[in-house]
Amino acid sequence: MTSFAPSPEEQAQWAKESAELKQKNDRLILKAIEGSQERGIVAMESPWYVPPGKRKEKRKKYKHVEGSIQSDVMKWLTLKGVWVWRVNNSGMPVRDSQGRVVGLKKSTLPEGHSDLAGILPGGRALYIEMKSPGKKPSSDQRKFIARVNKEGGLAFWADSLDTVMEHVDKPLAPLS
Repeated sequence: MTSFAPSPEEQAQWAKESAELKQKNDRLILKAIEGSQERGIVAMESPWYVPPGKRKEKRKKYKHVEGSIQSDVMKWLTLKGVWVWRVNNSGMPVRDSQGRVVGLKKSTLPEGHSDLAGILPGGRALYIEMKSPGKKPSSDQRKFIARVNKEGGLAFWADSLDTVMEHVDKPLAPLS
């Protein structure tokens, strides 16, 4: 199996497109904030919101959070030709007649279902449980991973893009 290695031209093009998208996103965020202020809406301070000029500093500080790693993993898998999606494992909000949230409806997914699901080129199922560095999967998550692997899929947990690359880049034995 050949390893994935984008050419320098492809890397430059991706970097250019990424920078353009980031600038467009920054303009849209600022426009939304200005529009909210004009209408008298005061935005709440959020620990996750970083103003456009301050993004690099915060990214360094919180560089290893699960969501950031998950985003990088999804981008890399997509470049590898894997059809991948995020799975919402939490319950759905239940609302009363006035629209207030009064509880959560239990998820219909199996216990321990992974954060990412996908289909590898060739049709093999893929499930990845994402973890922040230093965290380990729960017992239910380990059981789910074992069951998927037993049934012929590829499932594992990862706390970094490197871990995902190691698992996905291994030559996949044909299913018999």
